[in-house]
Amino acid sequence: MAITIAQINSAIHDTFANNLTTIDYTQDYDSLTEGLANTPLLQVYWNTLNPVSEGSSTDRRTFSGGSKPIRTKRYLFNVDLYLDPRSDIDRNFSQMLPIVDEINDILEEQDEQPYFGLAGIQSYTWSCQRGNIEYAQVLYPVVQWVIEIYVF
Repeated sequence: MAITIAQINSAIHDTFANNLTTIDYTQDYDSLTEGLANTPLLQVYWNTLNPVSEGSSTDRRTFSGGSKPIRTKRYLFNVDLYLDPRSDIDRNFSQMLPIVDEINDILEEQDEQPYFGLAGIQSYTWSCQRGNIEYAQVLYPVVQWVIEIYVF
């Protein structure tokens, strides 16, 4: 049986929750909250699956080395870092950058299988970007990582 979206989500979450020293609050897919009571906060959740058509002649890779080609799946997961409400931009960046560095280091440490401690993840890529999100008329600085997980 293939690994599930929930297993991948929790593996990514647990990798951060067990290794982060700069923040105390993390939320997996089954513990997400509507409010932002505690910041800085890291939320990990699934966003996209690149579906594959069973009947398609273009949905398979030829790297299997055997008679049966390999089908790949690409999942996108978001990792959102919510920081303290926006006040002074220098304070926001002073809080943000050490956390961003630590999260990037944790991602870089995933350099051999099993990635995120979960067998079945064949490879991954990631990117991040900074922004602001308004929630309940409060502006929160946010950094969002997009992690692409490849399973085949």
